[in-house]
Amino acid sequence: MTAVRRAAIVAVLALLVPAAPGMADPLDGGQLLQDVQHYAALGPVNHLTGSASDQATQDWMREQLAAAGLQTGIDSYDYYGFVVRQVALRADGADYANIAPYLYSGVTGASPVTAPMVYGGVLGDQAETQNASLAGKVVVIDVPYVKGAVDSSFANAFTRIHAAGAAALIAVTEGPQDYAVNQDVDSRAGVQGLPTVFVGKVSGQTIIAAAKAGKTASVLLDADVGERCTTNSWGVLPGADPSRFVIVGTPTGAFTPSGSERGPGVAELLGLARHYASLPVAQRPLTLVFAILSGHEIGYLGLPTFMATHAGWFAHADAYVHLGASLAAAEQEELPDGSVQRLPFGDPSRWLYASENPLLQPGVQKAFAAAGLLSVPPGALDPGEQGYAYHAGIPIVASSGGSYYFHTAGDTADGVDAGLLAQTAQGFAGSIDHVMSLPAGELRSANAAAAQAGAARDPNPTPSGGAGGDHNPVEVSSCV
Repeated sequence: MTAVRRAAIVAVLALLVPAAPGMADPLDGGQLLQDVQHYAALGPVNHLTGSASDQATQDWMREQLAAAGLQTGIDSYDYYGFVVRQVALRADGADYANIAPYLYSGVTGASPVTAPMVYGGVLGDQAETQNASLAGKVVVIDVPYVKGAVDSSFANAFTRIHAAGAAALIAVTEGPQDYAVNQDVDSRAGVQGLPTVFVGKVSGQTIIAAAKAGKTASVLLDADVGERCTTNSWGVLPGADPSRFVIVGTPTGAFTPSGSERGPGVAELLGLARHYASLPVAQRPLTLVFAILSGHEIGYLGLPTFMATHAGWFAHADAYVHLGASLAAAEQEELPDGSVQRLPFGDPSRWLYASENPLLQPGVQKAFAAAGLLSVPPGALDPGEQGYAYHAGIPIVASSGGSYYFHTAGDTADGVDAGLLAQTAQGFAGSIDHVMSLPAGELRSANAAAAQAGAARDPNPTPSGGAGGDHNPVEVSSCV
């Protein structure tokens, strides 16, 4: 056999035989997409904090970190839980199955609340303008769709309608197709007294018409409420200097399958851990901590509890890196015929947040250049859960945004683009490399402006208590 023929055969075999698992690039988009798909499959209905799917996700991610060679651990904490037993809606004699409960809004018990409906307009404005009596009624309102943003408008409307003595609330959410859009909620306030369900915009038009005609509706929201226990998980990858840390975190909890919202952050955390674990210690000047955070969808519980449990890590952290929502979500749009078109670029609601730090900003901007994300200084716009680290004076690098199916049951892994996964993962890796290249203490010393801006505001004020009062999470030794 000639050398040329032997080389040709070897080349063909190389194409036919898959590479060994250890040889795959951990930051390759295709590899990352597999983990997005696995995350979504673990929670085909939802990834609610404390659920079996959430625990399975934490267990799987911890196992993956351990397999990469990291030391892993679990932290437990008690929180105020709201586990739905039954949710149902009947309006003007018709049953609506495509609905979502507003967690902690209120409970009806095993029997529904039945009362005449009244239409409240957009966020309740019409009912206020006409001075309509809402007491004892089932109020129906329109809720504009704010993709990927924390919007207080619905919460304010809920508070006004509750104060007016309404019996229940039906919120018509103007999201994609006929999906009900879940809204942010804070478990620390306990359970309120206005049982609320969300419906999609198509079903909602029929309900609005019935409400304007004064027809009757029945709302059922039965739930088990009270103290429950959940966990954060973590993995530690030692570096050359055991006294300095970069902490990389991502939330796992979500109202829905959350393929494009939470899936990319989950996959990129695992990919980054595998990437740095494959390097010799000499190329890891700092110790890396990878944090798997629960409680995001019910009040940003994960990061503050993690910071309190591991205060030493954060006291000596050069930076906190937050893998937020919709990192690799593709832009999608609904066409006039109702079909959905996927476009060849990322969702434009995604933003990059890096502390106003002259040593941090240039390196982060360079690292994310290929991803094309626009940077918004955190001091100008509250960036979400990562605000806890920013508030504590720790330099942050974060990205988050929205997606077409954000907070809906339609949010599957199909909305994630492998190329965007690779770009954003490389952006975070480049940012971490930049932080690790700086001499000890320099980044924190240059963080004065950001630290002052962060200290001036509470990133997530404790809400007023509901019927059960304030329910801040409390660290416990174990959930067993």
